[in-house]
Amino acid sequence: MPKSKHNKLPVLAIFCSCALLLYYVAQQSSSQAISAISPYSGDKQTAVIGNLLAEPMIVRVTDPGGAPLAGVTVSFTTVAGSTEPSHVSVESDEAGLARFQPRVLAYGTLGVTASAEPVVESGISLKAVVTGWMSTLAGNGIQAFSGDDGLAIDAHLNSPFDMEVVGNELLVVDYFNHVLRTIDLTTGVIRLLAGTGKQGMERDGLPAVETAMNDPFGLALGVNGQIVLSDYYNSTIRMIEGDTGKIRTLAGTGVPGYSGDGGPALEAAIDVPLDIAADSRGNIYMSDWHNHVIRKLDITTGVIETIAGTGARDYTGEGDPRSVALAVPLGLNFDREDNLYFADYGNDRIRRIDSRTGLISTVAGSGEQGFSGDGGQGAGFVGTTQSPLSCFC
Repeated sequence: MPKSKHNKLPVLAIFCSCALLLYYVAQQSSSQAISAISPYSGDKQTAVIGNLLAEPMIVRVTDPGGAPLAGVTVSFTTVAGSTEPSHVSVESDEAGLARFQPRVLAYGTLGVTASAEPVVESGISLKAVVTGWMSTLAGNGIQAFSGDDGLAIDAHLNSPFDMEVVGNELLVVDYFNHVLRTIDLTTGVIRLLAGTGKQGMERDGLPAVETAMNDPFGLALGVNGQIVLSDYYNSTIRMIEGDTGKIRTLAGTGVPGYSGDGGPALEAAIDVPLDIAADSRGNIYMSDWHNHVIRKLDITTGVIETIAGTGARDYTGEGDPRSVALAVPLGLNFDREDNLYFADYGNDRIRRIDSRTGLISTVAGSGEQGFSGDGGQGAGFVGTTQSPLSCFC
């Protein structure tokens, strides 16, 4: 694990845009292993809390092995913004906990640090333990491409989109960097899985890390763990072979268009496929959004077919999905019964294709742009949505 260039006391820092949104960053010394909010340990950690006034900042002090340390002085200091008090020193209790709950005097950026002197030769660790915190696992907020083989929290990302958890790894499609990356959720290390970082279209058969892609977007997993990607601006669906680590194309010719239903997917024209999803049999479904349709790739036969949409951008009601017009279908997801949910972006609806009846229906959104209806009927007879991008089951 990369170590800090400077020998620092363990420090935890908080930043928030207003009094009710808290960001928490931990930085370790070179000899310590900070166990922070994220599922992994690292030099820096970031988290969010909903309400500073209702929930204090709580830090647990432990030795590197995780045993709580009592009687350790933890210093909390407000370094940006205005709180009362602005500084306090608290001794950790028998559970190793130290608490800080200042009164916020004004809205605006708030920065707080928490630090502790090492009290054992091997060093100490600080960990935030407030319930309800959300962790930043990767990215330092700067749009760029760097950091592979180091801590994900220090890495540069550029518009990450789709993600999937595989075992103890988080796969992330780094869209504008034209790559697929993976994060080890134990160590926090990020590494390159596919793509070169440059736009392009490479022939099949190369190792995934030597294969250029063009704005990959959607990500799905096959029944045997194969990784499938929508190579968006190359208008293809591609797969990383698990045994060789090489990429091959599953669908699309690389030339945008709409053709090929009922035939080999490799001879079919697709127009910038956005999201993809796999059903329980491993068949791949894609939102062929410039064509306003959803298409299915039979993973066994290699045949492609349109399963929803007419090819015209419109809304024509519910029922037979091949007779129902869609308007820019985007995010796709299956539930456990293989019902397919998708965001009908241009129609301001979330819709479902029933796996038993084959019929399409609206499950949320009235077709009118807006934000209303929380607590009411999901089918959108009351509620409104505005250009939904995706959905999750």
